[in-house]
Amino acid sequence: MALTKPKLTIAIPTYNRYTQILFQVRRLLPQLNEEVKLIVRDNNSQEAIENLFSFEELELFKIERNHTNIGADANIIRLFEFCETKWIWVLSDDDFVLDNAVAKILSIIQKYEDFIFINIDHNRDIELIGFDAFVNDLSLSKESFGDAFWISKGIYNIEVLRPYLIYFYKNISSMIGQLIFLLKCLEENPTLIVKRLKCEVFEYKENGISWSHEDFIKYSSIIFQIFDRKKVKFLNRNLFKIIISTYLSMLIGGYRNNKYLNARGNHNMFKFIYNRYGFLRTIFTFPIKSCVICLFIIFPNDQLNCIINILKKNKIK
Repeated sequence: MALTKPKLTIAIPTYNRYTQILFQVRRLLPQLNEEVKLIVRDNNSQEAIENLFSFEELELFKIERNHTNIGADANIIRLFEFCETKWIWVLSDDDFVLDNAVAKILSIIQKYEDFIFINIDHNRDIELIGFDAFVNDLSLSKESFGDAFWISKGIYNIEVLRPYLIYFYKNISSMIGQLIFLLKCLEENPTLIVKRLKCEVFEYKENGISWSHEDFIKYSSIIFQIFDRKKVKFLNRNLFKIIISTYLSMLIGGYRNNKYLNARGNHNMFKFIYNRYGFLRTIFTFPIKSCVICLFIIFPNDQLNCIINILKKNKIK
């Protein structure tokens, strides 16, 4: 009897997060079957990941260990490059899955087998044909934009996308390389279809942010520079507002909670946004958020909180 050829690779990049990877893999192992391969890419953790698992467990999945730490983005892209199945699900080690997650994903890729990208755990169901339709949908909200490059929420048809991995490599430090190479493929193949759908597969917990807001603000703006002139104009018209809104929201959250960046870092990123995208354009597009950030710059955090509390107490809006 011929063996069933695997159609899905679940690929988990990890580095020095032993509790998370142990929990994630053990949640996945009982869900595996002949249609699914599980690969963990250890980015040269201080203790080899394989030491966490029993011999019996190691027989059920594969661990690939880098000779040195090559960075998170490079570790992710190697999973794409060496994938041997049609579909790949690159899953963060701390986006813990539900007990029936794999069965749901297999059902989805069977139903949408001719699609290029399936965005799971989205807030609505929609099919989008080509570059323009996808970008327009990304522009609807911060959540719509963020879901597209949240690595664990994407199932990629790597058989179609593989020739475009070069754009992921060229923009590896952008922190949205997985979105860029998808967009490049759609740019050249306007009939390909993206599916975004509601499908709960994660056990959500408050894990905090493990990536740098400062790096994201600095490097993700490259998306406005790498497409042909017409597409760049289209991106500036449609995606500019949501990306800058995302950046400013990050800064406001950072000021308010003293998280992600210190005061000087937030201030520098604020100036970077204005310099990169234009002072007047940013001010006129986002007057309220810009004013809020200016208040955070002028007043120390405790004084500003005191002002806000006084206004609330006196019901002054």
